This record gives sequence, structure tokens and C-alpha cells, in this order.
Amino acid sequence: MTEKKLSLQVGFKLLPWLLKLWPGLFFLLTAIWLTWPMSATLLTAIPIGLEGESTVPLFNLWTIWWNINRLGHGFAEYWHAPIFSPARLTFALSEPQPTTMLLAPIYVVTDSMILCYNLAVLILLAMCGHASWSLLRLVHVSPALALLGGLLIQRLPFLFWQMGVLQLLALAGPLWTIYWILKCCREPGWRASLGLGLSFGLTYWSCNYFGLLLSLSIGISGLLLFTAGWFLLPDWRRWKVWASLMAAAILAACLIGPMARVQQEAAREEKWQAERPLELVQNLSARWSDYTWSLTTRLGDYPTAIEPARQNIWRMGCGAVVTILGAWGLLVGLYRQDRRLLTCTVLTFSVVSLLLSFGPEYEIFGWSPSLWLRDHYPGFSHLRSPFRFGAFVQLGWHLLAIQGAEALSLDRWRWFRRLVESGPDHNVGWRQRSLQVLLTSPAILILGLAVYEVWPMPQVCQPVPQVHPTPQWIDDLRKKTEPHEVLACLPFANGSDASAYESTTLWMYWQTRHHRPMVNGYSGFFPDAYLELRDAMETFPSDESMRLLTLAGVRYLVIDTSVCPVNEWKEMALFRDQTEFCFEDPQAGIVVYRYTPRL
Repeated sequence: MTEKKLSLQVGFKLLPWLLKLWPGLFFLLTAIWLTWPMSATLLTAIPIGLEGESTVPLFNLWTIWWNINRLGHGFAEYWHAPIFSPARLTFALSEPQPTTMLLAPIYVVTDSMILCYNLAVLILLAMCGHASWSLLRLVHVSPALALLGGLLIQRLPFLFWQMGVLQLLALAGPLWTIYWILKCCREPGWRASLGLGLSFGLTYWSCNYFGLLLSLSIGISGLLLFTAGWFLLPDWRRWKVWASLMAAAILAACLIGPMARVQQEAAREEKWQAERPLELVQNLSARWSDYTWSLTTRLGDYPTAIEPARQNIWRMGCGAVVTILGAWGLLVGLYRQDRRLLTCTVLTFSVVSLLLSFGPEYEIFGWSPSLWLRDHYPGFSHLRSPFRFGAFVQLGWHLLAIQGAEALSLDRWRWFRRLVESGPDHNVGWRQRSLQVLLTSPAILILGLAVYEVWPMPQVCQPVPQVHPTPQWIDDLRKKTEPHEVLACLPFANGSDASAYESTTLWMYWQTRHHRPMVNGYSGFFPDAYLELRDAMETFPSDESMRLLTLAGVRYLVIDTSVCPVNEWKEMALFRDQTEFCFEDPQAGIVVYRYTPRL
């Protein structure tokens, strides 16, 4: 066999794999486009979305580092992260995101956490687009419309509103879960069970919030459809369907159970529920008016007619084009017998998510589903932000909008098929191709308009301090301190909102280089001992702050001289008598003191 023929054979064998990979490549490129100019600053800055500060992005960057670090140590002390020292189970106080361990090879090669974070953003968005495309192809949407529909969901307004919260970009998990539910119903078997169980388990691993919210949105939707009599349909009367769903539920429970058990243990120890007051949950609940304002207004805003908008508008709307297309898609789906059940399922999913996003404010004859779930559904009492159900509201309506756009593709209608079939045989192929291009173009154009209408604005990227070359104070800490010795990094957080913790998450970023435990920390929940110390540090140096630092086992004070009045502290006997100067990095503006409390 000649070399040329051998190359052709290899090429033909690889062709099916290449054809499977091209949608993923397409959505990776669109992710780069959607998040521009992030890709131009992959090594120097991270996107913060509409956060206004870099607190949450820096915290998630630290989370990625801790996952990679523990992977390299065989998961030793995984849940006992070196923040809030000497508290235990500190990593269970927030979203652990263990799926980010997959970035370990990139970190080993590049030694850049900034690059790992930015690649995580691109990968999550690319996976979202690819999962959307796969779901649409499963329900027989044409390849062109499925590609455009995947882009429509990839640029979901909610994702770019919450761009600064990395785990909320993990919408691929819910999409794959829906995909495999359909597979279980249509082709029940061990493959469908495995796919569904893994998808839901990985949803929880990627984003605890989405795992909890998805279990409610899908569970309540399924219960409503069951009571409405859908289980009497032939597909639902097959025992294999129920066996597949049950097997998937068991697999998902095995994946989620170990993590949820540790989180529940931490919840009992730290009394999490006390930190989720009802007033806070109400303030972080959506309103009707929020769904009538779009994130971007490239085609003009459409103001609310339901109630006055809140002072700081939450732009949770889908856009005028998607809203109208979704309504049209709903009508088309209810008319088409082959899509009726699927349409009702998507509608129920979207409406249930909408009502739950209103939090405790929504009541049915005086009964609040949200308050009932707080008392009876595991994990729901720890929920702070019901508005995040809005991601599923938008997802459901976008799926209906894609169905509405598909209906505008006239080759779906009988008269078109008759027109094609009525011509001479030798012209059928030519006429079919020409008319398909012509008559599907309105659907493509209207879907393209929907994509454009809420196309995100250029991303705001926050520069992050570079670690190469390593700052002198980091090198000195590694050389002159023991790995177990605890640091207190000043300034401390001076409030309770995210902006007050920006300096804290910057200290956590530096921890990725020196690896020393700290009493500082940021998380979804805070240990009581830390909150007491934080309040006392407002009057540092004071007897109370020194006492609590001693109880926490602090050995070194790392002080930012550009913020803290170190010269004034040195004049105070309380500070001078219990500290000893160790070293200073004038270039970074950092000074380190050994803390030796009086007995």
C-alpha cells in the first residue's frame, strides 16, 4: 500500500471524530468572542462581570488553587483549608468546585492561577454551548438552527450578569441532566442511567447552588406533570424508564452524598441557618419587574408594566425578541403533537423556577412554598439567593424561543414538502436545496437577531498582581517561618459586604504562593470565632484583639504599610511589647512582625 493511500485511509477514519469535535471548537471560539477582551489578558487579569470588585473572582481563583493543591497531596486535609485558622471544615463553608481539579496539568506547566481561572471561564461557556447544541440535536432541530440556538443559550443574559461568580457559569451540568432525562425516557438502559447520574452528580460538584435548585425545579415539575396524568402515556408506562431513572438517582446520590454529608456536618457546627436571616433572603429574591428589563439594550429597553422597578434594577429579562419568540414557540409546541409533552415539560420547569425565584414573597392563598422548603427540604434553609432560579427561567424560555424560530423554517410545513415533491424528478434535488436555503433563512435571521439583542458588553477585567518574579516578602515567609505557623494579615475586613473583603481575598491570593495558614478568610459562611475576631480587629491594637489573636494561635503579623498606620502602632506599648520586627519588603509595602503574646 502506498503512503498516499495509507494517509487517505487514516484521514477517513479520523473524519467522524473530527466532525464530532467541530461544534466544541465552534463554541470555544464563540466563548472567546463573548468574553473579549479577557482572552487578550489571559495571564494578567480576570473578568469580574458586574461585581464591581474582585472579591468573588479572587476567592474562586483561590478555590481552584486549593483543589489543585490537594490533588497533589492525595486529598489530605481537603476540607480543612488554611483559612479562618484554627477552624476546621472551612472548605465546606463555600462552593468547593472539585471539578476544577481538571486544570491541574495547566497549572503544573504554566504555574499561573490567573490563566487557570480564565481558561475555566472559557471552558465552562464552551461546554454550555456544546451541551445546548447536543440537546437541540436530540430533539431533531436542524444543525444550523441547533448551532445558532447553542450560541443563544451560551450568551444567556444570566450568565453574563453573574460572570464574576465562576460556579454560576456551569450551566452545562443542568443542560446535560435534561439531555439524559430525555434519553432515559426514549432509550432507557444502563447508558442513559449512567449519563443521567453522572450529569446530575457533576452538576452538584460544579455548582452546589445549581444542584440544589435543579433538584427542586425538575422534581416539582415532574410531580406536577405526574399528577396531571402524563404518566399514563405509553412512554411512561414502561418499567424500563422508571428503572433507568431510579438507577440514575442512586448513582447521583453516591456522587453527591459524601460532599453533602461533610457540608451538613459543617452546617451543624457553625449554625449556618443563623446566617441566612429571612430579610436577607427577601432582599435577594427576584420580582416580577426584574424579568422585564434586559441586561443589554441593543434594540431598546422595554420597561415594566407590572410594577415599578427596584432602585437598583436587576436585569433578568430575556430580551424582547426571545420573549416574543418564546410565546410563539409555546403555541407551536402545544399545537404539534410530537412536541406537546416536551413543551409542557419546559414550560412547567420555567414557571416553577420563576415562582421559586420570588423567594418568601410568593404565596399561594397565604402559603409560602419557599418558607415551607426552608423548613423541610435539606439544604434550602442555607439558600441566600433565590434569584438564581432565574437561570432556569431564562433557560426554559430560550428553549421555547428556539422552538418558535424553528417553526419559522418553512421546510417544516407540509405545503413546502408538497411543493418540492410536485416538480419533475430531475429538478427535485436542485429545488429542494435552493428552497431549503431560502425558506430556512427567516428562522436563522430571527434567531440571529435574538442573539444580537442581548449580546454582552465587553468584559471588565481586573488586573491581578503578578507572582513572577516572586515578591521578596513571600520568599522570606517561606524561608523564615514554619509551614504550620499561623498568619494574621492586616488590614482585616472592615465590614460585611463583598467589597469589604477585597483585601482579604487578595491575601488569600498571596497564600497560593506562601502556603501558610491564616486567620483571615472569605467564604459563603463565616465561623463565629472569626466574626468575633473581625469585629475586634477594628480597634487593633487593643486588649481584646490581642487576646483573640492569641486564642487563634497567630505567630506572625503580615501588614500592608500603605493602608495600616504601622508607625503609630509602634509607639503603642501594647503593640511594641508583644511584637518583634522580622523583615520588610519596601517594594511591596509589606512588613512582617513576629507576634509573641504576654503570658
